[in-house]
Amino acid sequence: MKRLNEAYRPLDKITWLIRSGLGADQSRMTYYQQAMTAPQRTVQQLAFRGYVAEVLDNLVDWIFSDQVAYQRLAQYLLSRNRPARLTSKAWESMSAKAFKTKIPLQKLVEVYEKGLNDPKKPMHLTPEQYAFNGLNHYIAEQSSVDKRQEGTTDLSDTYKDDTPGEKRKRKVIENIKKAARGRNQ
Repeated sequence: MKRLNEAYRPLDKITWLIRSGLGADQSRMTYYQQAMTAPQRTVQQLAFRGYVAEVLDNLVDWIFSDQVAYQRLAQYLLSRNRPARLTSKAWESMSAKAFKTKIPLQKLVEVYEKGLNDPKKPMHLTPEQYAFNGLNHYIAEQSSVDKRQEGTTDLSDTYKDDTPGEKRKRKVIENIKKAARGRNQ
């Protein structure tokens, strides 16, 4: 992250963040403002360390409690460290897939790079196409696993009736069971 010059950190935004909950004691507003305006300088002073720590602690709590904020921060941090072999278009596509599917972006990058380095790729596909095919397959596989874990036997029975030929198959099984019961009596 490119560091902002301390003079360019807007005091009005810092004040709003502190009043909105980053700082617990509003009567100490100037301490919080100094801690957020120049954290490197204020952390060296013993009196300010608690304020810097409190603001940081509140920010970390907020990021971990809000899934969207966490995903955005994670994607931002990962985008700073985008692998060199990834084009910006591929990176944007992968980031969108990660956000939509809630699969960690790091995992998607691993799957993509595995496909990119696979020596068995077919000749009619570029390495990028083959890598994205593998990535899309992985995403589809993960989402089908998630759906299977959410399913119940009631849903399974409901959807079995929608499967072509399943009703007939059930009737045949029921007739065999009836016939077997009739012989046993």
